[in-house]
Amino acid sequence: MVLLDIDDIRFKDFSTSSYMLRKLLGIGKQTNTYAVCSDCNALYKISEILPSGQSKDGFKCIHVEFPNHP
Repeated sequence: MVLLDIDDIRFKDFSTSSYMLRKLLGIGKQTNTYAVCSDCNALYKISEILPSGQSKDGFKCIHVEFPNHP
């Protein structure tokens, strides 16, 4: 059914470049930056562990390996 709908005239102005297509649709690069705890390898978002005005040394890891284990 899809093949019957395709014709050259309809998609003549459609971008062949993925860059131009992302620009046209407004899709930007979405990246996340994480910090890793050196003891347990837990991931934390940078914005959560370093609020504005706080020093780098003020973070304490809150990861519990087995939270439901008695």
